[in-house]
Amino acid sequence: MTEKTVFIAGGAGIVGSYAVEFLARDPTVEKIVIADIKEDYGQTVLNNAVIGSAINGYYHKIVFEKVDLKDLDSIESALEKHAPEVILQVATMMSSYYYIHIIKREIKKRHLPLKTYLAGHTFAKDFVFIYNLMRALKKSGLNSKVVNLSFPDNTHIVLGKIRLAPHIGAGTIDISVNGIRQQIANHLKVPIHNINVVMVCHHAIRVTPIEYVPYYFKVYLNGNDITNQIKDLKRFIQDGIIASYVGATTNAPMTAASAVSNVLAVLNNTQEIKHAPGPKGLPGGWPVRIGRDKVDLVLPSDLSFEDAMKMQEEGLKIDGIERVEDDGTVVFTEETVNLMRDILGIEWLKVKPDEAEEMAYDLIKAYKKLEE
Repeated sequence: MTEKTVFIAGGAGIVGSYAVEFLARDPTVEKIVIADIKEDYGQTVLNNAVIGSAINGYYHKIVFEKVDLKDLDSIESALEKHAPEVILQVATMMSSYYYIHIIKREIKKRHLPLKTYLAGHTFAKDFVFIYNLMRALKKSGLNSKVVNLSFPDNTHIVLGKIRLAPHIGAGTIDISVNGIRQQIANHLKVPIHNINVVMVCHHAIRVTPIEYVPYYFKVYLNGNDITNQIKDLKRFIQDGIIASYVGATTNAPMTAASAVSNVLAVLNNTQEIKHAPGPKGLPGGWPVRIGRDKVDLVLPSDLSFEDAMKMQEEGLKIDGIERVEDDGTVVFTEETVNLMRDILGIEWLKVKPDEAEEMAYDLIKAYKKLEE
């Protein structure tokens, strides 16, 4: 690992292509590997990054590597070839940008009494590629650090149970926090960099009205705690989350920005404190200090780890996952089982890690049928 190489699994996708562009303009990166099965579009992403970054005065080594993320040998071979310091995993078997509007439509059409679309029911489609990547990395013997963007609030607890936890996640709480900072800064008419927050919450808060989701939150102006001074604080929190979860494909740049921020924190061992999901194989989002060799929780003094975990476990259930067993088996809540049976026409009470690909294909087939 002589070069500062970042390997992007799924680099030819929507979020992945933004990540390539952002990394191509960072002076601390030396080489970027766009790893994807989509050769034609991968070359387009590469050309955009090489030419665009050259216009801005950056001349990194950027290459495309055809990799089948369903094939462990393909992944392992690519990893051994490039020996990256950091791997960014952004691939999924079914994009959230594709399915969310469909499930929301069906819930509304059927007048179901749900406060959320139970995002955990799609766990499998986000789990398959990160599961394959972590197994291939372990087999390769490389010490590359993995930043995972594929549903880390829910996938990392499973990977942690089976000793395959990535270094850190990205997205979710990170973009929520910054959306909230924006709303409060606008309200107070101050620059956003004067506002800092401390938050502990699960992904569920992004898809469920916040009054139903447990969370911890403090806001600071120029280092001073002003949490109790802001009237209707919940509204600003909710509005900030909505601003960072705008739907379609329009939040792809901010999602990629979160991933790249964590990649650079690991690559350059910055030890910076920020928010990220899935540290140490834990569910949900946390304040953390990110370095190359380790990620530490940075909990506020008035919140114990035990109380924080209770929030995350409750958030996991609100997202549709009852629990994760010691062997990594995901057990779905009754609401989730009913949703999958009644809307999607599939029967899954629980799913083991090695069954995830089969479940992912069931989900894809069901959603294509609903789309038609």
